Amino acid sequence: MQHHQEQPPWKAIFWGTGASIMLFALAFFFLAPGNLDYFTTTLPEKVLEFGKLEVVGKEGGKLSYRLYAEQGWASKNNVVTVLKDIKTGGIYQNEQLIAKSLKANLVQLHKYSKEIEFFDRDPDLPKKRPLLEIEIDLGKFAEQKENKDSFTKIHTPYLKYIEPTKISILEGDIMIKGKTTTVKTIAMEVDHQTKNAFFAKGLTIFRKDLTLEGDKANYYFKEEKIEIEGNISLEVKNKDKNKTTILECQKITIFSDPAKELIAQGSVRIIQPKKVVFASEALYNQDKKTLTLKNQVEAIINKTADILKAETIKDIDDPDTKESIKEKTILKSDLLTIYTESEDALAEESVTVTIKNKEAKADSGKYTDKDDQILLTGNVYLKKKDKEWLKAKKVLVSVKDEGFEAIGEVQTEFKVKK
Repeated sequence: MQHHQEQPPWKAIFWGTGASIMLFALAFFFLAPGNLDYFTTTLPEKVLEFGKLEVVGKEGGKLSYRLYAEQGWASKNNVVTVLKDIKTGGIYQNEQLIAKSLKANLVQLHKYSKEIEFFDRDPDLPKKRPLLEIEIDLGKFAEQKENKDSFTKIHTPYLKYIEPTKISILEGDIMIKGKTTTVKTIAMEVDHQTKNAFFAKGLTIFRKDLTLEGDKANYYFKEEKIEIEGNISLEVKNKDKNKTTILECQKITIFSDPAKELIAQGSVRIIQPKKVVFASEALYNQDKKTLTLKNQVEAIINKTADILKAETIKDIDDPDTKESIKEKTILKSDLLTIYTESEDALAEESVTVTIKNKEAKADSGKYTDKDDQILLTGNVYLKKKDKEWLKAKKVLVSVKDEGFEAIGEVQTEFKVKK
């Protein structure tokens, strides 16, 4: 009678061992992300591959991130784990979401530095459409008041989340899309603990009523405001394309709520086709479509729409500036409101108008762009050729004709000719 020795179930043992290794790898690699320089075309060597999975990371026993990927692998020496085709995911701080709805073509989790890198491109699939979307908690950034959701959608080629410092770094052509505002930049850092964001390499803000550019900026979640500095240029949009308003200054504060006034400070300069205005501070109101300038306001008004040829005018006290404007109308006041749609203006408080050697002063003056006129009212005085002042009820200044016409409270109506 022959005896047959029973063979061990090698196939079952092989698959069981493989499953155990995979579970061990997942537990070991995914609990802590690590570090790697900005993405190149070289990916880590594959040691262990796995299919569709959910990856959960924890820090100090608290949920740190949760990602859902179609595939992935662990690298040699268990340093980096690569995930591909991330369908969704989230990042947590104190088990509260700080980023959600994450989609990316590629993710690298780094064991030692506890960093997660997200990429919009997969070097193994160069023709695949770039994809990296995420919604980050930025307070009420770029949102309307009625929208209570504090998460803002961001498209970026690259994002690195640093777990120990709770900081996200974004690089590349970044677009931040809100309900009322879109922001474009190439470098952004978000501090999820202090709830601030820093734009180190400039930004452009697009809103239905304006376009705003600057060199660098800070965004404060709680105050819902962005403070911008360096080479600031603000263009106020107008229904009439022939009418343009450009604002330049040293610092601008803009709020997430478009109903709040924008604040411009430091060497403020407003440029319109027929005028350039200087002041130390300006407020822009979207609803009223006004720019209100304060403190030693000085406007250079031209009789034709060629004032933009004088864009090199940077300082009203510059000798070259004084020479170029001596033939133009100069309007000075402590307060000036510019209406951006009509390009009219209202000057108030200590108003003076000068054309060559002629001068008038009043409590207020209304400039009408289409008529090229300034109407002075309230305690109006006109300087005579003998340098004496003549009181009048009103004075009408013609920018085009360079003439002053005084009406009322004088013995006869008269005109001072050029």
